[in-house]
Formats: sequence, structure tokens, C-alpha cells
Amino acid sequence: MRQLTQLDQRLNQLYHNMSLRCGLSDAAHCILYAIYGASRPYTQQDLCQDWSYSKQTVHSAVTLLRQRGYVVLRPLPQSRNQKAVELTEEGRRFCQSAVVPLRQAEILALARLTSEERRLFLSLYRRQVDSLKEELDKIFLSTE
Repeated sequence: MRQLTQLDQRLNQLYHNMSLRCGLSDAAHCILYAIYGASRPYTQQDLCQDWSYSKQTVHSAVTLLRQRGYVVLRPLPQSRNQKAVELTEEGRRFCQSAVVPLRQAEILALARLTSEERRLFLSLYRRQVDSLKEELDKIFLSTE
């Protein structure tokens, strides 16, 4: 378990360093990563759910990205109050240095594994995370 936690920390540090190089918080960088080339509009609620950030963290990161001119909020036609977080042209240009190199590195790193190794890795990692969540839920739900 210690080795897995250390590897997780190393991975988190790699992403954190990339965020710092871009002059962004981890959450702001992750939001750009999520919405760049996304196949669907992302709301702030979607970003919270899909990327495991709190509402306050997403709101703060989106506010920063809006101030820098990288994103805008656009009302969704089918919703009364939900807005999509969308890249501006300036945001798209910024993503060429902030997101594209990271995605390329991820693809090249994963390509070093066979398709079977990738499938197995994702399956086992997902199972470990889900199992840990279940165990933690048992501990914390039993004490409430």
C-alpha cells in the first residue's frame, strides 16, 4: 500500500509541476484539460462530479480562468440556470502550451504498454480506488 501511495504522490507531483509551469492552480489546469476538446459541454457541476473537486474549488478556478480570458460561461438552452464553461479563442491558444503537451506525453507514456496491459492497469486501478472508497465509507459511516 505504501508503494501505491508513493506512486500516486509522484503522479500528482508530475501534474502539479505542469500546472505550475503554466502559472495555474491544479484545479484550473485540470478544468482546461477537461474542457479542451471535450465532446460535450461541461458545467461547473459536471466538473465537480467528473473530476472530484468541491464546488468552491471549481468556482474559484473558473473565476480565475474567466479573469484571464481563457473561459466564458454560456447558458445552456435546455436549462434555466446551468451554464457551460467554454474556452475562448485565447483559451484555445493557451491550451496549445498548457494542455496539448501533457496529453501528448500521456499518450506516449501509455503507448509503452500493450493494449492488454492498459486494460488491466485501468481495471485494477479502478477496482482499488472503488474498494478503498467502500472501506472508508464503512469506517466513517459507522462513526456518524
